[in-house]
Amino acid sequence: MKVYIIGASFAGVSCAMHARKLYPEAEIIIIEKNGIVGFLPGGLLLHLQDKFKSLDDAVFTTEEQLNKQHIEVKLSEPLLDCSPDKHEITTTKSTYHYDKLVLANGSEQKSLNIGLENDDEWDPSFKNYDLSHKILPKIQKAQTIAIIGAGQAGMEAASTFVDLKKRSSSY
Repeated sequence: MKVYIIGASFAGVSCAMHARKLYPEAEIIIIEKNGIVGFLPGGLLLHLQDKFKSLDDAVFTTEEQLNKQHIEVKLSEPLLDCSPDKHEITTTKSTYHYDKLVLANGSEQKSLNIGLENDDEWDPSFKNYDLSHKILPKIQKAQTIAIIGAGQAGMEAASTFVDLKKRSSSY
């Protein structure tokens, strides 16, 4: 049996580990669009607080740890298409056939209502490794930071930026 899991943050990794217990003989594969597995959603903030020396350290598991549990990890491989009737998924690298599929692709906030012409201008999230690397230099240079949303992530960001002596506004 082949079990494919899309996404390698908390939900995807937890699902893979549970699937390993339920199906000890199964081939379990996690497919992740980012170049690192197990990046902590608050990893950027923890790095800014000097809890981690680098963003590479802000992980709760590694590819090697998962491999030891006979869980294969395919990194830097975004999902392009899913055909449930064929039990088939297509990524940027290949097409795979599965017996069981779990979509654990997390959340990413994007707004189509802020009037930017190019979507690349708007990367508001810092929950994944690639976006954290992209936004880190901007945060380090910024003197004022606007936070949109006062949920857990927004409040944690506001607290971190206050500690870093950044002026912030919440919306």
